[in-house]
Amino acid sequence: MTHHDLADMMLPHSDKGDTAELLQSLLSMQPSNPYVHYRLGNYYSRKGVTAEHQQAAVEHYQQAIGISPDFGDAYNGLGLIYVADARKAADASKKKGASNPNSGKGSPPPPALDHKALERQHLEAARGVFESAIDATAKTGVVYYSAMKNLARVQRDLGNDAAAETLLRELIRLDQNNSSAYWNLGT
Repeated sequence: MTHHDLADMMLPHSDKGDTAELLQSLLSMQPSNPYVHYRLGNYYSRKGVTAEHQQAAVEHYQQAIGISPDFGDAYNGLGLIYVADARKAADASKKKGASNPNSGKGSPPPPALDHKALERQHLEAARGVFESAIDATAKTGVVYYSAMKNLARVQRDLGNDAAAETLLRELIRLDQNNSSAYWNLGT
C-alpha cells in the first residue's frame, strides 16, 4: 500500500463533512506523509472562506513540499492559492479606485494598502512556485502540463506575453491535443 492509498480509500466515503477530521486522523498516524498534507491543503484551499483556512492550506502544501521536494501537485496547489490572492488584491484595487471620488482627478489616493503591488507580489510568488513544480516533476521524468499552463497564465498577468506564449507553444508541442493550451494561446 502506497503512502496515499489509505487516504484515497477512505476519503470517497467521507461525505458527511468529516473530511478534515479524517485527514487529521490520518495525519496523526502518518505525520510525515506528504500526500495527507497535500490532501489537507486541498481541503482547506477549497474551503478557503477565511484567512485561517487559506493559511492552513498554505502550511500543509509547504509541509508536503518539505517532506517530498518533488511533489509537483503540492507546488501547483500552493501556486493556485497565490493566484487567488493576486485576484483578491486586483479586485480590491478596482474597488478602491471605484470608491475614491478623487480617482482620476489628479488628487493623490488616500493612504491605503498598495493593492497593485500586493497583486504583483502574489503573482511573483505564484510564478516561482509553478516554476518549482515544473522543475521538481521534470527531475522525475514527468512533464507537468497543468503547472506549465498555470505558469503561462501568471506570465501573461505579469505582462510577460512572450514568456507566456513560449510556454503555451511548448505545451502544444508536447501535447498536440491540449485544448487548454490552444485556448489560452488564442489559436
